[in-house]
Amino acid sequence: LPEETLRRDPDGTVQYRFDNLATGHAYHLDILLYECDGAGRQESVYVDTYRVAGPEDLGDGQVHRLSILVDPALYLDRSLSVAISAPGIDGAVVAAVNLHDVDYRYIDAGSPSDTAYPGSRNMGWLDPASIASVAWGQLPYQSVRIDQSDNTLSYQFDHLKPGSRYQVHLTFWQQDGAARIQRAWIDGADTNLQVNTGDYQIHRESVRVPVTAYESDGSITVMIERLGANGASVNEIALEEETLAQSSEGGVRVTPLFTDVYGSALINVTGTSTGDPAPTGTLVQAVSPRGEIVGSFTVGSAGYYGYMRIYGEDTSVTPTIPGMRAGELVSFLINGAPAVAKPSFYWQDDHQLHPVDLSAGNITGQQILLSPGWNLISIALEPPSPLIGNVLESILNRYDRALSETGVYATSLPDSANTLKEVHSGQGYYLHMTSSTSANLLVDGLPQPANAPIALHAGWNWIGYYPGCSQPVAGALGSISGQFQLVHSLTQTYNPSQPQFSTLTQLSPGMGYLIYMN
Repeated sequence: LPEETLRRDPDGTVQYRFDNLATGHAYHLDILLYECDGAGRQESVYVDTYRVAGPEDLGDGQVHRLSILVDPALYLDRSLSVAISAPGIDGAVVAAVNLHDVDYRYIDAGSPSDTAYPGSRNMGWLDPASIASVAWGQLPYQSVRIDQSDNTLSYQFDHLKPGSRYQVHLTFWQQDGAARIQRAWIDGADTNLQVNTGDYQIHRESVRVPVTAYESDGSITVMIERLGANGASVNEIALEEETLAQSSEGGVRVTPLFTDVYGSALINVTGTSTGDPAPTGTLVQAVSPRGEIVGSFTVGSAGYYGYMRIYGEDTSVTPTIPGMRAGELVSFLINGAPAVAKPSFYWQDDHQLHPVDLSAGNITGQQILLSPGWNLISIALEPPSPLIGNVLESILNRYDRALSETGVYATSLPDSANTLKEVHSGQGYYLHMTSSTSANLLVDGLPQPANAPIALHAGWNWIGYYPGCSQPVAGALGSISGQFQLVHSLTQTYNPSQPQFSTLTQLSPGMGYLIYMN
């Protein structure tokens, strides 16, 4: 294997040199480190005497893949000297060294070089009302672009190569430490990145760009959304091409604790009710609540994945190998985009096979205005992470209780005591707000068809509403005409046998309802 071949220097340092580099270009130094003799080397990487990585502990028996963006100041003379060094008597080893000319586009948001799209490098900001500011300082992480006219700020990057993979890097910071909560989207798809700058810290975040976002048009739009208020902002933004081939599937650590999942894998980019089969080569990944990649599978038969092994955390060794813990909800990605899992899958070390169908697509948002006190609501989107705490994250600390047809959730109780665990589309929920003012609930998920069926049973059903516009009650419930007796909203009632007394006349988006079936 590539990691099993090596160059070794008993004196402790293996050295390489690269000449004829071009100023104005960006380079990745990709290095593969591995030892098979169990010597426990602690290896560091130096470029022109400056340490750029390490020490890497090769004694863990793992393959170490490093991809280092080289500082341009180190090759102003158009040359690089690379040294892999290990103290001790066993000598330094290296399995592979590569230097790649990469697409790297950096924007110091808020600085004079922060230009409107398309700029000189086929990138730039899109919001005419946004402004550049250095009120918080001149350093890259201090300058900022902000749009006070609405709650979003967008940048566009063109000429991405379909055969390459990319990451977007974002820096968020503000001087006053106000609790500004922001999320990042790529071509309308939620990246699952959410940052709160209320801790006075510099937040430097990276998200992988889904291949489906640019494989047809070579372009992406990165949108920063501020939750609950205008004034989306960013301090730095960069697009970086990935060159370490294994990086997209890397990070999975094998342990004796595992389970397997399999099923259909669909990608919906056209807004249809089903979606298209994920093509051969599509990357499916399982992710723990701590963001660890705990399972990975490359689609070999279009539309299907698995068996994909999902590994558990191993605390029996030192250091602990990260992974899933018993009872935790597994999140899934398809080509880096959040995927909806049906059914939701909670991990156990059972060594069994579990069917889980996955669907990814253009994640969108829904906004529901909530009043103080009780509300009866529903969502028309299916959240990739349906845990109630995740779905209601935008109103954190502003509610204390939620009810479904079969369960109860109270913020004062431990998770183990709550019977309502998840929030799904097509179902109704009572939600009690503790704030004295109205608040907007912001929910992200995969849009569901307006005519998606809702299973009903005899007696009371707590249901949701899928269409994007209001409809008269009789028309909205035409498919079950004559089969129900009453419909309740939060404060109104519809009786099909006595419409003249009914106060509920319309069903509306975002609202939940109680319906009594014969």
